[in-house]
Amino acid sequence: MNILGSIFFIAITITLIFAGAAKMISYSNTIYTIKKVGIFPEKISKAIGIFMPIFEIIIAVFLMVNPNKLTIVSTLGYLLFFIALNLKYAIEDKEIRCCCYGKFIESKLGIGGFIHYLYLLVLLIGGYACINNSIIDILNQNGIYDYMIFIIVTVSICIMVNGFLIRSIVEKYRVRKW
Repeated sequence: MNILGSIFFIAITITLIFAGAAKMISYSNTIYTIKKVGIFPEKISKAIGIFMPIFEIIIAVFLMVNPNKLTIVSTLGYLLFFIALNLKYAIEDKEIRCCCYGKFIESKLGIGGFIHYLYLLVLLIGGYACINNSIIDILNQNGIYDYMIFIIVTVSICIMVNGFLIRSIVEKYRVRKW
């Protein structure tokens, strides 16, 4: 079960590191998107735009190194915030281009993002239910060979890409009204 939990956490970790790095590369787009969303005061939008990618990378690293309760709760809060934000835009039937993955992947706030973050939430809950140690400790155990690590990381990347594909397909072919 530790290996399954590791796969789920690695998928979340790669997603968060990719999202954080993409936002860092295009800080101006991130800040613009946060201002456009309009749920934060104008004065702190810039600070949030700078802090959010750093936060994503930090919680990703902690999920790998030490998935304690604080890390899980922080990740849970992050995911629930974006689930609520995407649900708000899905219910209002608005589409706002977001900078979720910088300029690398075009995405929008709405039903696609809602489903993608629910997907990540399921991975987080499944990973937490299955894992007892840090991912690094699990991968360093006797009996875990290099080919197994390769398979674990490959499956994790496939799960991450699957989340992006689900989001892209839903955003492209979504039904306009619920």
